[in-house]
Amino acid sequence: MGNGYRVMTISPRYDQYKDAWDTHVLLQLKIGDRIETVCFFHCYKRGVDRVFVDHPMFLEKAALEAPRILNLYNNKYFSGPYGEDVVFIANDWHTALLPCYLKTKYKSSKINWMKGGILESDRVVTVSPYYAQELVSGIDKGVELDNIIHKTGIIGIVNGMDVQEWNPSTDKYIDIKYNATIVMAAKRLLKEALQAEVGLPVDANISLIRFIGRLEKQKGPDILAAAISKFIRENVQIVVFGTGKKYMEKQLEQLEIIYPDKARRVAKFNVPLAHMIIAGFDFMLLPSRFEPCGLIQLHAMRYGLLTMTEIDS
Repeated sequence: MGNGYRVMTISPRYDQYKDAWDTHVLLQLKIGDRIETVCFFHCYKRGVDRVFVDHPMFLEKAALEAPRILNLYNNKYFSGPYGEDVVFIANDWHTALLPCYLKTKYKSSKINWMKGGILESDRVVTVSPYYAQELVSGIDKGVELDNIIHKTGIIGIVNGMDVQEWNPSTDKYIDIKYNATIVMAAKRLLKEALQAEVGLPVDANISLIRFIGRLEKQKGPDILAAAISKFIRENVQIVVFGTGKKYMEKQLEQLEIIYPDKARRVAKFNVPLAHMIIAGFDFMLLPSRFEPCGLIQLHAMRYGLLTMTEIDS
């Protein structure tokens, strides 16, 4: 990495990371009266040490040991262990134990691990400056931790995307590459291909609208379902991508029955389809009740979509 920093990500070892090699480093962890053995796999991609913990139960403790015990030889600039001078970023609620393991051991049987993680961290960061403001705005947005976060302070750093992967001029998943000069002509052709893919009438003059997200209260699919009837009679088509709460899935499936030439719900999702979606649509709907940052919005701007967001409280 540039600027004298090394970066390591640590996650469970899933089957899809087959290019990671076994470091042959074993870590013995005492859990109760048992000794468990954890091993590490590693690969080096785009300037980042990607470490995978090969044990189904003990990611947190193993993650703390990885920078200390792994000898990683990647390039002419960096080699050997990371050492003691490292910064841990505990990303999301399920990693809140990490700062607790680092600084103290709690004895109480009733622990708010998120609160403990916040209090024991040196810095609290989140995925956008606006979301940082929201988290200290009250009990609802701060999920009853707003006072704690207000005391410790919080910094919002805008979420980032891989600009090499998400680049319409080089995207390997779309048939027609484009830039700002030819975006209008290219997107018409990509739209027609996408309409055919999901079984809608093919017409480049129809505005194609998409919703993508988990079908749960935060993302507002119920708001979307109620609003569709108000604009569906216009010269538009809408495609909803996502799975989640069963009653929300059924609610959106009904739209396809009521408006067979206008609406589709697509449950399947994969990387090539994600790129086709972002390249072929005109508008993106985000009826979120709250939206911390949103990689979807960043992708949309990169590919020339218009984003319509309605934050509903």
